[in-house]
Amino acid sequence: MNTQPAPNPTTDELFKALEHARGLFIYHAGQRLQGIRFYFIALAALGGVFAASQSTTPNTPQLFAGLIIAILAFVLTIIFLLLDRRNEELVHNNENSITEIETTITNRLGFKSFGSIAAGENAKRLTYSVLAPAMFIFFGVLSFIAAAFYAFQLCASVAS
Repeated sequence: MNTQPAPNPTTDELFKALEHARGLFIYHAGQRLQGIRFYFIALAALGGVFAASQSTTPNTPQLFAGLIIAILAFVLTIIFLLLDRRNEELVHNNENSITEIETTITNRLGFKSFGSIAAGENAKRLTYSVLAPAMFIFFGVLSFIAAAFYAFQLCASVAS
């Protein structure tokens, strides 16, 4: 299978390729957002289970439940972080394709500016690629600390 582009694609072919690349970009960017939504739903469900399992006087089963829930939250965080990384790679591949096609169209048709992706890259701001991993790291560390806390509490409870 030949993966090389045609040596001299027509303008119509370029616009079709651009439309296809943008469609893939929208799809993969949407997957990233859906992943974050599902992650928060999973965390909310675990938080609800945690709240229902606790009382004002913790006992061994409640400490064990807290430990299990914290471990599940940590594992979910790692899984969703890895899924987000995969989708991030796909989104960046789509951005590269769009930029290449837009550059070709700009050069061929003599536009001064046509690149939507390239224009956004010059802006200085926090990006999704920075904020999403930071959020996963925050919740991962928080759930790890909670798991350690419940493990120590459970050990102290069993020892006494």
